[in-house]
Parts: sequence; C-alpha cells; structure tokens
Amino acid sequence: MVPCCQGKKFYEVLKAAGVKTEATFVPEGGHGMGMYAEENLQKMVNFLKVLL
Repeated sequence: MVPCCQGKKFYEVLKAAGVKTEATFVPEGGHGMGMYAEENLQKMVNFLKVLL
C-alpha cells in the first residue's frame, strides 16, 4: 500500500503500459489502515489468484 497520490500515478502508468492492474482508493483510507476491511483484502486475494 502506498500514499493515494503515488498509487493513482502508478496505476495509470501500469495501465498505459498494458499491465493487468487494479486499484482501490478508499476515501479517508489514509496510508493503509483504512484498507484492511475484509472486502478489500478479498479483492487483493482474488487479483493475485488470477495472476498465479
């Protein structure tokens, strides 16, 4: 997890390069702690399962 501004920029660069990527931006999520909801963790797991 990275600061939102860096995450958005990194996401756009990956997308423009044709890399399979997903991003979830949580309002007021801060630098990670707001991301540890079960729904977000499941999104990460599902994304990684597809790549493996």
